[in-house]
Amino acid sequence: DQASDRIYRIGQEKDVYIYHLIHTAPKIETFDSGLNKLITNKKSLSDGTLIPTSSIKDSEMVESFFNNLDESKKWDLMSPEEFEIEVMRLYEKLGYRCHITSKIPTELGADIIATKGNETVAIQCKHTRVKKRQGRDAIRQLIAETKLAYPEAKLVAVTNFYFNDNAKNLAKSHNVKLIEREQLFRLTLPKS
Repeated sequence: DQASDRIYRIGQEKDVYIYHLIHTAPKIETFDSGLNKLITNKKSLSDGTLIPTSSIKDSEMVESFFNNLDESKKWDLMSPEEFEIEVMRLYEKLGYRCHITSKIPTELGADIIATKGNETVAIQCKHTRVKKRQGRDAIRQLIAETKLAYPEAKLVAVTNFYFNDNAKNLAKSHNVKLIEREQLFRLTLPKS
């Protein structure tokens, strides 16, 4: 737009060249097309961004922001509470009835209890923004506390990053399923 405006300036004597660099490939978003999408989106939002209208809700603005992020950044920018809610939504999409456990007086080692038929799954969610590998604590909580309250439950620990070797060994010895970064992202991809 800035280059286009220069063409029509009074007294403009120099030639102005406008290049539109766009390259598309099937199912692969290139830098050029991503940049074009970003610029187009910014142009369309420019009027309402500085002084948003009352018709735009905060939740819509947040959702719009998250929808423009790649999948890994969405998960990394969440708060621990938002992470629990999103993990719960994933399990609901898989057909489970879910609820987030009460933190007071205790969550009994699991953040989410998911049920489908006779199956119960106790899920411990561990979120990090600092890219720190999760240790044995999540696994210990599931083993020690959840097994007492839900003795038949399958145990699952989920993180947006990775578990360290100690956590993996403890999980393996107690039959706790671990869902790490890549597996989490695969669960969020739409089925085609």
